[in-house]
Parts: sequence; structure tokens; C-alpha cells
Amino acid sequence: DAEDLTALDVSPDARELRPFALALNDLMSRLGAARRREAEFTAAAAHELRTPLAGLRVQAQIAASSSDPAVRSRALEQIQTSVDRTARLVTGLLALAREDEMPVSDEDRRWVTLQSLFAGAEGDGRVSFVDGDALLNVDPDRFGAAAANLLANAQAHAESSILISYDPTSGRLIVEDDGPGVAFSDLHRLGRRFFRASNAPTGGSGLGLSIVLATVKAHGGQVQFLRSPGGGLRVEVTIPEQASESLNNSTKRD
Repeated sequence: DAEDLTALDVSPDARELRPFALALNDLMSRLGAARRREAEFTAAAAHELRTPLAGLRVQAQIAASSSDPAVRSRALEQIQTSVDRTARLVTGLLALAREDEMPVSDEDRRWVTLQSLFAGAEGDGRVSFVDGDALLNVDPDRFGAAAANLLANAQAHAESSILISYDPTSGRLIVEDDGPGVAFSDLHRLGRRFFRASNAPTGGSGLGLSIVLATVKAHGGQVQFLRSPGGGLRVEVTIPEQASESLNNSTKRD
């Protein structure tokens, strides 16, 4: 049955079939895990969408039934807030769907500067770069979206300082802030879809850091969430070694 993902049991006498069976069992295991993640994601997305949609309906009913201009104006403001929240949620869901679709290929990678990836930092006096001209070998569009989410998360929590740095030798990108930080018990949960820390600002979708994780994974990298020496959150993104090696070779040729 095509729906049956139970592992195959091969007789000890059929040694020739064992490599094939092991490979097929591995495939079915990964397929089963993907289907479970999809079901969990769909259920969570439906739940998250239900909340703003219910709010829209209630506020629309208030606006339609009230004759008080102040009450109607307040209801319309709440409708706008719900629409904005729903739009952010849908945008995040679409970004996640794209990141889960396929890994980044070498043809999609470009050499881009650290500062250009965090273009949204322009005008924010709290943001400072350590060697903003450092080069990263990434897909600019996809990694740019991850960088935007990292920056938005830092901006939402930082008090006076956001430090962004990249070390081409280790291939490590670091974004840290001096905000209140995240409880140690929540650190390992950051990046889970729809998870919001207890001190997270209201209105978020809980997908920003999930997009970061998915994008970095598509680039073959890893993400760590730590406490910053300044008290806030420190996010370390490790880019694959081949990118750093390519940078070193390119630098030597130059």
C-alpha cells in the first residue's frame, strides 16, 4: 500500500536484498517524518490564522452595529491591526514554504557584503557593523530575508545596541543585542514555528526565527541561540566552510 510506511523486514537469508531494504526503509522514514511535520505545520498554521480572523469578524460586527463614531473608529483600527498581523503571518508561511522546498544551489550564490544583506539597518543608530564590507557567499534574496528577520528580532528587543559581525575565517555571522534577552529555558525552543518567548512583543507571528533556521539549513549552515555578553540574545549563524574557502581563494587571487 502506498500509504503504508512501515519498515521492511528482510529475511537474514536474503543478504543481497538487505542494502536495498535498508535504503528503502531510510527513505520511508524520512518521508514519514516529512508528512508528520507537514501535518503539524498545517494544524498550527490553521490555529494561528483562526485568531486574527476571529478578531476581524468581531471588530467588523462592532463597527457595523455601533452608532458611536469613537467606538466605530476604534473597531476599524483593530481591524487594520488584525489585517496587518494576518498579512505578516501569510508572508511568513509563504517564506517557510519556499525555504523548505529546496536547498540553495551553487548557481544561486553570489558574493555580497554583510552590510548589503542588512540594508534595513540603515537609519537605525543602534546598529553597528564589524567590517560591514566582509563578503558572504549566499543566495542574496533568500539569505536577505533571513537577515531581515534577524535584524527585526534584534530591533524589537534591543535597548541601545545591535552588533552585527562576520568572521570569514570561521564562516560565522553573529547578531547580538543588549535587550532583556531570553530565558535559558526558552533558548532551545527559539526557531520552532509559532513559538514566541514569554517576553516577546505582541503582534509577532512566531515565524521570523523559523525562517532564519530554514534559510540557513538550505545554505547548509547551522544556527545557535545564546545569551549575549550584553545581556540580550546572541544568534550565531555558521555558513558552510566551502564559502569561507572560496573567499580565501578569491582574496589570494586578488
